[in-house]
Amino acid sequence: GWLPMPHRPPQQLQLHGQQHWGGWSLTPTRSRSFFAGRDGVRVTESQSKGSTFRREFLKYTFGGACGFVVLVGSLYYLNALDTVPYSGRRRMINMEPEEELQLGLIALNQVKESYHKSFLPPDHPLVKTVERVGWSIIEHTDLKDQDWEFFVIDKPQLNAFVLPGGKVFVFTGILESFQDETGMACCIAHEIGHVVARHGAENLGKHQLTAIAEAFLGLFTGPTTGALPWLSSVGLHLPFSRACESEADYIGLLLVIRAGYDPVRAALLWPRMEQAAAERGETMNYPGMNYLSTHPTFSTRMDNYDKWIPQLLLEHQQQQQQQQQQQQQQQ
Repeated sequence: GWLPMPHRPPQQLQLHGQQHWGGWSLTPTRSRSFFAGRDGVRVTESQSKGSTFRREFLKYTFGGACGFVVLVGSLYYLNALDTVPYSGRRRMINMEPEEELQLGLIALNQVKESYHKSFLPPDHPLVKTVERVGWSIIEHTDLKDQDWEFFVIDKPQLNAFVLPGGKVFVFTGILESFQDETGMACCIAHEIGHVVARHGAENLGKHQLTAIAEAFLGLFTGPTTGALPWLSSVGLHLPFSRACESEADYIGLLLVIRAGYDPVRAALLWPRMEQAAAERGETMNYPGMNYLSTHPTFSTRMDNYDKWIPQLLLEHQQQQQQQQQQQQQQQ
């Protein structure tokens, strides 16, 4: 360690009983002390060894702890691996469907409390249309037995969202962008795609693991400022959110095709949404700002649809041909 010492003659160096002036003499010795000026320091060999031991101890302790965390985390990850329907993506999900449904009910009560004066009545024509289009999509999933509900909120937001458990919300502000039921099907199928992929549960699990990782690092780095959460947000959570939105687009487009809607007309929803957002000043056109967004840009979504439509149409046609051949063989 480094300790302040009382005033000594300038640059006096004691080495094995010898005094040297005017500079440092580094003759090897078993015991040595260094002195320098009023603000000088003294380091003994035993203190140096103690500092080295502490550094080595902390290094190996930290390395061992990191190795243990990596081992436990890897086993946990492998045990929680799951496959997203339709897209085939492998991911970790650490929440049971029953727990996910309970969280969805809690969120549903919060939404109802926030917009309780703005819900259109269940027998309103718009609600009935949303419900009918929604069920035309759900019929082509494995979630037909889920307790689906559809709500229309009379607010100008250019938005729609879904909660775990199949609670779909559509704002009246987005209805004009639909233009027809095909555009509506594109939007609702996207929201249903989130439920099919269980993005809510996956997202919550990632946030939990990130919080644990930040707490573990805090044991060695001390209290952290906002830098680490900001880095985890920009480097992990926002890219994950954009990836989930793209995956919901893919699953939604597949369901739109299976439900019999024209995918090319459905894809026209995105340029209309982009125009509506621009008119409201909600589009981020600044370079690099898309990296701070939870959703892909409209141009990215349109490019994805142009790439996916031929592929999914071909797969759908091949699937229909196989089904027809199986029916003919059974007859």
